[in-house]
Amino acid sequence: MKKVAGAVLGLAFVAQSCSDGKTVSSQKVVNGSMAFYFEQPAVVLLYDQSSDSTCTGTFLNDHQVLTAAHCTGSFDVDYDTGEVDGTMHVLFVDDLASGDARVFASSTSIYRNPNWDIAGSGVNSADLAIVNFPKGTWGTKAKISSRRAQVGDEVELFGYGINQDEDPSDSSSATVFRKGNNVIEQVGEGFIAFEGYSYDVSGDGSFASSGHGDSGGPLFVDGEIVGVVSGGLPPSYSGENSTNYYVDIHSEESEAFLSHVLDKR
Repeated sequence: MKKVAGAVLGLAFVAQSCSDGKTVSSQKVVNGSMAFYFEQPAVVLLYDQSSDSTCTGTFLNDHQVLTAAHCTGSFDVDYDTGEVDGTMHVLFVDDLASGDARVFASSTSIYRNPNWDIAGSGVNSADLAIVNFPKGTWGTKAKISSRRAQVGDEVELFGYGINQDEDPSDSSSATVFRKGNNVIEQVGEGFIAFEGYSYDVSGDGSFASSGHGDSGGPLFVDGEIVGVVSGGLPPSYSGENSTNYYVDIHSEESEAFLSHVLDKR
């Protein structure tokens, strides 16, 4: 992925990681612990074959996945409709050591917020997309929270990215499902933000950050989605910790986009 305005677009490649300075996160949960499928079965690994890159996404119903706009950044967009001209896949990794993986489902259409492109295609509050799959693709779904995130909320993050934020080119830890915990420090200007570790300290999930490959992944409060990973500031910008930026699902920008594309085929 290209670097935009000092921000790293956070897609974790299946064979490599791509990063860039506010960074769009596609990392694995940093200092995260291993997550079991049943803990958040609606969270999936997305694959863009054209760029050989992966992201995280979340099924909101049996056929629509919520992710980040920058996860679809390798595709052109129709500025009038938001439809992009590419295909993404739900990917199952059968053998992490060998890299064996298979496509479970392929998208029928993708819509991203065209305001993401207009704002410069970096880390911005329009960084949302919906990936449509055939109806009946998935049996579980996650719920968007009925309330907006607040400072002090305890959050849970999930993703398939790498588990450190110091060397994005090292993707050896990518495509493993991890989870972490943290507390929201800021809400405003369309973002939810908090600091977290930039590398695995204890692996217990505490003070966790998103990493390359977590892009598009969900932020949960009380088991419901309040945000989606857009990017962050690595330690070189923010001290010894990373700063995480999640798009606020209940911002005016987000609600307008989602009302336009949810259940759209």
